[in-house]
Parts: sequence; structure tokens; C-alpha cells
Amino acid sequence: MIKFFRKIRQDLLSKGKTGKYMKYAIGEIILVVIGILIALQINNWNEKNKQNSFIQQAFLEVQNNLVNDSLQMTRVMARLNSELKIQQEIINAIENGQILDSSYNQSLSKCMTMNLIQVTDNGYKNLQALGLENIKNKNLENLLIKYYDILNKDMIREVSDDNVDLLNVWLPYVRKNFKDFDYRKYAVPKSYEKLSSDSEFLVMLKINIDNREATLEELTKMQVTMRSLIESVSSKK
Repeated sequence: MIKFFRKIRQDLLSKGKTGKYMKYAIGEIILVVIGILIALQINNWNEKNKQNSFIQQAFLEVQNNLVNDSLQMTRVMARLNSELKIQQEIINAIENGQILDSSYNQSLSKCMTMNLIQVTDNGYKNLQALGLENIKNKNLENLLIKYYDILNKDMIREVSDDNVDLLNVWLPYVRKNFKDFDYRKYAVPKSYEKLSSDSEFLVMLKINIDNREATLEELTKMQVTMRSLIESVSSKK
């Protein structure tokens, strides 16, 4: 093609047709510019399609991550609710003047637990790398930011507070006042009578309930946002 255009130019010059040559040269330049613009447009279109494909893949990963989060949170919340009920029963027994006995050994072990929750954010990190501003649905973008950057951090803080309390308050107390312990299976105090009348133990239980209820509240907020997210992400498929 280039040789063809060159031959035409040479032929026009050899015949002294300068005016026609100039018009032809301008036309050739315009054709080249149009060709470049078309090539750029096609390249931009290909890049846009490629980016959209990456975004869709990232959303699919987000959806899978959210399903895993949902299963994990459901298990943890069920366990927390069960343990809170157990701890409240122990508080009620003590405040009613009851002396705890070996029938409470399993229940006592459920007062001293650690709950680890790890939100999976691989898909969200991929979306961040691609640019959240490329998400056309701004409500979806806001839900993603709320779930991963706000609620997740609040939940991590609450769970960390619970675990710090376990390590710094509960375990030292157990080492001092219990003679046997198996995590979430049983806890045997040195003296049931002393434990039942220990105001420190009663206060620890009440603080523990407050802390766990705060954790449950954060997890509930996350679940509500998670459901909206799963619905919004599913609609993009």
C-alpha cells in the first residue's frame, strides 16, 4: 500500500502536477491521521473490554468471598449467642444465691473463649487495584467501601478487645482460681463455693457479656450490608 502511494506521488511530480500533488499529499496525511485515530479507538476499545473483563472477574471473586464470610459469621454468631446465654445463666444462678457445682464445668469453659473472624477481601483488593472509580454503580461502590473499609474495621476492633480481655483478664484468673481446664470442654474451679461468692468473677462475666454483645452488634451490621452486597454483585453477572 505504501509503495502504491509513493508511485502516485512520483508520477504526479514527474508530470509537473504540483497542485494535484499537494492536494494528494494533504489527502494522504488525512488518511494516515484517520487510520491512526481508528487504530487508537480500537486499542482503547480493546483495553476497555479487557478492563471490564477484569472487573467482572473481581466481582465474581467478591461474591465468593462474601459467601465464605457469611458462612463464617453465621457460625461465630451462633456460638456467641449460645455462650452469652450460658454466661447469663451462670450470672442468674450466682445472683440467686446458688452454689455452682460440677454440673457447671462445661458451662464455665464457655465463658473463656476466643473468637477469630477473618473477612476475605481478595476480590475487593483486586477491585481497588483496578480502580473503584470504574464501578458504574455508585451505590455498589459505597456498599463495598462500607463493608470492607468501615464495618470490617469496627468488627476487628471489637473482636480484638474481646481477645485482649481473654488473654489479660480471664486466663490469669483461671490460672489462679481453677485446678483444671480444657478449652470449650470443661473448667474445674479450685472451690465452687469461693467462685460462687467471688464478686470479681461476677463482674468479669458481666463485662464479658457487654463485650460480646457489642461484637454481635457489629457482626449483625456486617450481615445486613453483606446481603445487600451479594444481591448487588449477583445482578452484575
